[in-house]
Amino acid sequence: MTLTPNGIDRVNLSWNEVDRANNYEVDSWSKSGGMQLVASLASGISSTTVDVIDASETQWFYIKALNDGGSIRSEWYTIDLDS
Repeated sequence: MTLTPNGIDRVNLSWNEVDRANNYEVDSWSKSGGMQLVASLASGISSTTVDVIDASETQWFYIKALNDGGSIRSEWYTIDLDS
């Protein structure tokens, strides 16, 4: 996954598609926002832009690929928007 700042309070996320994935979920975590599902996307989509709650905090993200057999999750990725 690649994280890129988009202004002061948005993050562009992109990733490699996973074979046989039916859809993707993007989860985020921050100190003030806690854990949140920030995007649910169909297969064939490999990027999205999300808003963050507090741009002064480190933002953590992972992507989950889902299909009828279950899911597989990426590692955590982080970005600091105010640095």
